[in-house]
Amino acid sequence: MPVIDELELIRHVHESQFFPHFILISGYKEFEYARTALKYGVEDYLLKPVNETELNQILKKVCSEHNQMLSENTKIHIDMHKNNYYFMNVI
Repeated sequence: MPVIDELELIRHVHESQFFPHFILISGYKEFEYARTALKYGVEDYLLKPVNETELNQILKKVCSEHNQMLSENTKIHIDMHKNNYYFMNVI
């Protein structure tokens, strides 16, 4: 990346309280690089060349976890709306 590297980007996003899913694909084999990436919430760290089967498994896992999180957030939102409705009727 011309302006910042991928770890700086991930760090900035992590610090801004957004929590997207990152899968880092890199040629760096150094442990410290991978450890730093995982510290910032990277879902997985793959070395080049990427094994297609492994990547597909990771993508399925991340999608499943993301869908579960969305479902839980929707349930929480519905429950909060119901509780707010009950509270407004009490007043």
